[in-house]
This record gives sequence, C-alpha cells and structure tokens, in this order.
Amino acid sequence: MKTLFAKVAGLGMVATMFFASCEKEGDNVTINQTSVPQLTASTTTPVLSKPDADKPAVTYNWKPASYGFAAAPSYTLEFDVKGNNFKSARTIGVGSATKYTLTVGELNGIFNDLKQAPDKASELEVRLKSTLSANAGLATSAVSSVKATPYESRELPKDVWAIIGAATPGSWDKDTPMTYDFDKKVWVVTLPLVSGEFKFRANNAWAINLGDAGTGSATGAGRELVYNVAPTPNPPNLVAPATAGTYTITLDTNASPKPMYTIRPQ
Repeated sequence: MKTLFAKVAGLGMVATMFFASCEKEGDNVTINQTSVPQLTASTTTPVLSKPDADKPAVTYNWKPASYGFAAAPSYTLEFDVKGNNFKSARTIGVGSATKYTLTVGELNGIFNDLKQAPDKASELEVRLKSTLSANAGLATSAVSSVKATPYESRELPKDVWAIIGAATPGSWDKDTPMTYDFDKKVWVVTLPLVSGEFKFRANNAWAINLGDAGTGSATGAGRELVYNVAPTPNPPNLVAPATAGTYTITLDTNASPKPMYTIRPQ
C-alpha cells in the first residue's frame, strides 16, 4: 500500500470526501492509495501512413487508480524513447477520461518530436500518470511500448537546394541533391569532391542560385553567399578544396545578414 500526504487546502472541494476513508493528522490528510492505473492499448504495433493521418492509430484505455474513496483524478499519457526513463517525454493531458484515441498523424508527430528517423522502425515507451492535484495522489502505470515506422510529416521549404559544378559528381550537367535538416533548418550533403568550382541552385534550375559573396571561410566558421539578383545577377562560382576527397557541405539560407555555407572533410 502506498501512502501519500497532501495539504487539505490544496485538495479543494474533494477534501470533504476524504474523511470517509482517510485519517486526519493535524493539517494533513493521509491518502490510502490501493492501486495504480492499469493501461491497455488496442495495438502496440500501429501502421503509420501519411494518407491515413486522420484515422485512428491506437486507443488507450485504463482502469483508474484507487484511492480508497470516490476520487476524480486527472490523467496524462507520456511517451519517450525507449530507455530514456521519460526524461524528454511528450505528454497528452486527457483530464478525467479513461480512454484516449491517437490518430495516425498525432502518433507520427510524437515519433517525429522525439527525433525518430522517418521510414525506420523504432520503439517508444508509454505510461499513464494519475494525479488528484498538483501535489497529491500521484500514481503511475506500468510502462508499455508502441512500435512503428514513422513518416516524414514536416513540409520542405519552398526552395529545394542542390549543388552543381565541375567539382561535383554531376559536373555542370546534373544536380547533387541536398537533404534538409528540419531540426537545424539547414541543407546538408556528403559527397566526393574534386578540385574545381561549383554553385548552389534551387529547384533544379538557374532561376535561383547562390554564389560567392567573398567574405568568410568555408572551411572555418562559414563563407557568405549572395543570390543571383541585382547588383550581382551572376555571382562568382564557389571553389572546392584543392584536395580531392569526401566532404560534408552545409548550406544555411537563414543565416544573417547573408546565407552561409561550410565544407568539412570526412
């Protein structure tokens, strides 16, 4: 049996119910908690698909915790990466309900928020917390799990960037696509480079491209870029490192006052 203490003043209107099943000790009330909430799921392996975002993914039901009297606790579902002990949990408050259904989109968003890679199976831990007030009646269910393969639900920026040029595998004939990092809000690509020139361009066309602004160091803190607009409608090409090898190029179009890029050897 688990015994918790709470100030009578903190329990508000439910205090009148305590005296039927609790003992008063001065200004404190002893709450006799006889069970924890029991959480069950309609499935532990839901299928996540973007076209089904509004459809149900998993329904959680629970048997309320018992406090020895007619209590009305509040419940919170918690999700976190397996083994993280709920240190970075994503929570869903459900009030006094004893059932909650997550849609495919909601559950996929939780996987995304917890930085689980899209298109790769991963596992989260789930538990339910029950409380009577901010400082009383805390009870936690046993930990269960949910396994799924999330999809990328965040939208790409309007302009999708790539690099092109003599220094790249496609020379000036074919773009090498970059990947957008949604958390850092930068474009990244790792590829083999040879000595030569290149540029960044958007949407597989020359209508929007970035060239050298002549300030900073690409192999250091970063080198500034300039768009192909007046007064530089055809900005200078960028120069790859003289030593051929595999490099990671990062493009930050949100940098201020000008876009920037870096090149790091691998």
